[in-house]
Amino acid sequence: MATAADEFSIPYKFEEIRLAGEGLMAWGTATLSSAGAGYGDEFYVSEIELTGGKKLTPEGIGYLGFPDAMNKALFKAISRVIEDDPLAQAKFSEAMGHTTLRRVYNSTYHVEQGRVA
Repeated sequence: MATAADEFSIPYKFEEIRLAGEGLMAWGTATLSSAGAGYGDEFYVSEIELTGGKKLTPEGIGYLGFPDAMNKALFKAISRVIEDDPLAQAKFSEAMGHTTLRRVYNSTYHVEQGRVA
């Protein structure tokens, strides 16, 4: 049975995430989701919406719902930066009602283990 901690998520606005030096940057909103029971205030990025409306998911869904390797790689690159960002960690911890920071739960592992729908 899912608990409130399992289902907890917050929006996290990001600006100028650098993906390739000065050449490629991203802006948008990521959904930070609880890693689940037993993980305290650890989170993973479950979805990203880039400024302009493009949505990215861990599965890399593209045109007409078909898998897209570029969307998947872009999601992975952006989510890693956000999951390692102390500001994102602090915002999620605060939203969970905690004042201490814990290590972020890596979405790459989460997805590879089949835990993200």
